[in-house]
Amino acid sequence: MKKDYSLKFTINIETDQLDRVSDFLERLLDTEEIYINPGLKAYKLLNDDLLELHGPGSTSSDFIFHGSNQLMSFPVVDMSIALDLIRQSGFKLLSEVISCGPNFRFCYVELEPGLVISIYYNGIRN
Repeated sequence: MKKDYSLKFTINIETDQLDRVSDFLERLLDTEEIYINPGLKAYKLLNDDLLELHGPGSTSSDFIFHGSNQLMSFPVVDMSIALDLIRQSGFKLLSEVISCGPNFRFCYVELEPGLVISIYYNGIRN
C-alpha cells in the first residue's frame, strides 16, 4: 500500500553545478523527474519522498535558505489546523499559504532564528 504523504527535501546549490549534481543524484537515487524550471529540478524518490534542487536562476525566497543550504518540508493532513497550531504555538509564518494548483498548498515557518521549515498539503492521494 502506498503512503499518502511524503517528506520533501530541498537543497540549494549556489554554484553552476546544478546540472552536474542533479545528473549524479538521478543515477544514484534512481529518481523520477517531476518537473524542471529554470534553476529548479524536482524528483520523486523510490520511497515516494520528494527532492527539490534549487540553483542559480531559481525564484525561491531568500529566507528559505538563510543559514543553511537545506530545507525540510513536512506533510500535514489539514492546512487550516496546522496554521492554527503554528499561531497558537507562537511560531512565525514567513509566507502566506502558496497554492500550486488546486491540490497542493505550502508555506514556510520559522521555528527559531535561522531555522526554517516548510509544511505542505497535497490533496491528491495515491
